[in-house]
Amino acid sequence: MGFVRFVSIDEANNSIEALNGQIIAGALKPIIVKFSDTEDERKFRSLFHSFEFFPRFENINRNYR
Repeated sequence: MGFVRFVSIDEANNSIEALNGQIIAGALKPIIVKFSDTEDERKFRSLFHSFEFFPRFENINRNYR
């Protein structure tokens, strides 16, 4: 992971368009180039991932009495 700061929004957009999805030599997957997430987006993603550890309702034994 890395971060780059550009002088202008146009420079940032051009770099995203040129580099996003490219496979760098030696890599197995394409790189993801995007604007950084806002604090609210990071909080939401963290909250969303925390729900992955809760049991799923479809796994509940419905015959239990």
